[in-house]
Amino acid sequence: MRKNRSLMRRKALRASVAAALLVAIGLLTPAPASANHLGVFIYSQSSGLVLDVIGARSDEYQGLVVYPQRDSATNQQFDIRDVGGGQGYQIIARHSHKCLTHYGSAVFQATCGVTPTQRWEFVDLKNGCPPGGGCSERVAGYLIRSKWNGRCLDSANPDFPNPPREGARVQLWSSCAETTDDPKWVNQAWRLESGRGHPDPYAEPSALPPLQPDAKALVDQVVQARRAAGCAHPENVRLDPWLSEVARKHSADLAVNYAKLIDAQTEGQKRGHIGSDGSMPSGRVQSAGFEPAQRPENWSYGTNQSYAGAMDLWMNHDEASKWGHKMAITDCRYTVLGVGTANGHKNRVYWTQNFALR
Repeated sequence: MRKNRSLMRRKALRASVAAALLVAIGLLTPAPASANHLGVFIYSQSSGLVLDVIGARSDEYQGLVVYPQRDSATNQQFDIRDVGGGQGYQIIARHSHKCLTHYGSAVFQATCGVTPTQRWEFVDLKNGCPPGGGCSERVAGYLIRSKWNGRCLDSANPDFPNPPREGARVQLWSSCAETTDDPKWVNQAWRLESGRGHPDPYAEPSALPPLQPDAKALVDQVVQARRAAGCAHPENVRLDPWLSEVARKHSADLAVNYAKLIDAQTEGQKRGHIGSDGSMPSGRVQSAGFEPAQRPENWSYGTNQSYAGAMDLWMNHDEASKWGHKMAITDCRYTVLGVGTANGHKNRVYWTQNFALR
């Protein structure tokens, strides 16, 4: 029953996304605004936040940010209107009836007109997904690109290459991500979902797991290790909240079931990697929607151990690095990182790293 319900949810979510995208590309006409119909929500694919006109104000030139989605917020709802003649689409804020506009790098709402800086196109990013199986909705996405100058809608992001945070300003960026392998993807990939006055719970996006407050420091240590190892582009790795949730759950599993998963096991490559449910690292990574790396997991624990202490163990101690921990950290093909921690008995702190190709 649970499996059937999960399938129903996935089908309903795909149908909702498909309907919103048909509106976006002009194959369906957007329904008129009413109390029983919500507009289109435009989600940042990596963060799960939505486009939001600041303060729900109707002022000319009011800017936009990314913010948690609320069904009642009309300043987060947009209509997509085909300009005609292959000239692109206007993106119209429901609360103000003004159009998404850009000038230089600034993006704001302004009175709709014939200006070319109000015309946008939606570009499929799915060509960067793993071959043979496509991507789940939360992995792939779409660029929203200006028809006037070819620049892309982007979230200002001091934590790059991690996902943008709540309140990040929306801007126009001079270069666009080509695939999901491009690190700029985290700032530029969007999805569109329609809403209703009584939302179908199967069509709602799942809540994004929170990143740790020190997320930037976690990924920076991997970047530093890759730079020292001679990677051509050591910065091409991002800390993903979904993959970090996989790591956090495994750390918590180790903390609770340490006697079975660690203490009772002999030294070997699988010690600490088998979950209490019998799962293996590659399976856990894949089930979260990612393509697992060849070496998909590192784990460690110690009394009051810090992340830096775990990194030192993985990188510099033969008893750890001989199992491939260092190679996983310094392999530049692994562009997606997850980090999770949990506290256990006797002040043990457990750390897990997971790696994915995309």
